[in-house]
Amino acid sequence: GKGHVVEGRSVAGKILAVKSGKGSTEVQADGFYKLMQNNTLPKAIIIQEADPVIVSAAVMTECVMVDRMEVCPTDVISDGDHVEVDAYGGMISVTSAS
Repeated sequence: GKGHVVEGRSVAGKILAVKSGKGSTEVQADGFYKLMQNNTLPKAIIIQEADPVIVSAAVMTECVMVDRMEVCPTDVISDGDHVEVDAYGGMISVTSAS
């Protein structure tokens, strides 16, 4: 959406960390489907508060997703950081880019 942190930027092959998907057109099912069609899905999504729409969209497009982390992902992950995601264990590992 307009003014969103990823506006005008590609998320293809990257890990997207966001606080929530509520009210954002980027995380609606049709948005996920378009990203999948264009081979531009992120490698994974780390989200603090996932609503049923984003969970369904991630499942339908087979996009890796981790939610309900102990800390908000946007508080501990900065643009350019190296992030490893263990979706089965619900764990992430962050190495600072700086």
